[in-house]
Amino acid sequence: MLNALDVHSRQKAEDFKALEAKLGVIFTLDAFSKDSGSNRLCHHYCSPSRPFQKHDAAGEIIWMHPPYLRITQALRHFRRLKERMPCTAAAILIPKIDKVPLQKDLQGMQLIREYSVHEKPLVLFNPDARQEIEQQLAVPLQIWYLGPGLPGPPPLCALIQPKSMCFSAHINGYHTLAMMDSGASQIFVSTAIAKHMHIPLQQSKIPV
Repeated sequence: MLNALDVHSRQKAEDFKALEAKLGVIFTLDAFSKDSGSNRLCHHYCSPSRPFQKHDAAGEIIWMHPPYLRITQALRHFRRLKERMPCTAAAILIPKIDKVPLQKDLQGMQLIREYSVHEKPLVLFNPDARQEIEQQLAVPLQIWYLGPGLPGPPPLCALIQPKSMCFSAHINGYHTLAMMDSGASQIFVSTAIAKHMHIPLQQSKIPV
């Protein structure tokens, strides 16, 4: 028999997967978790001892639920990562407050979902209280999202669908999201990612 904690965990996982399905992505990094990882929503995560602001998450699809006082810091770090590697993407869960100070940092991001003060999004609430400050604020909560993007054709990470066979890949110490295609005759990687990961490039004599 499942206890209340098991039921909650299962419902939270389903709620998070529904968000991924809506966005058409698979989150690869939870930017704000406990050191133990007990409340993480992704396999890879950052925590107080491994802070997101010091983590090179370029190329990741990031889930962010920062403490209230770190919202601006989290958004600006994400912006720096995206400037360096445009296929970086992120969703952030924040209270609906006076967003004037955040307008610049939220620029270009899309409001995906708003929860009323009477709703408790399962991706937020854990039995051990993931964010104590936000529980004290009687305000709605919002999820904002900025997807992957590069000039020209969309990058691989923008095309990945929830049912695709994806896995985390580590190349030269860098992390990225890879998709397995059992029918492919070649291996493809974007030039931007190859340069970022210091993969040697050589001009092909055969047109691709």
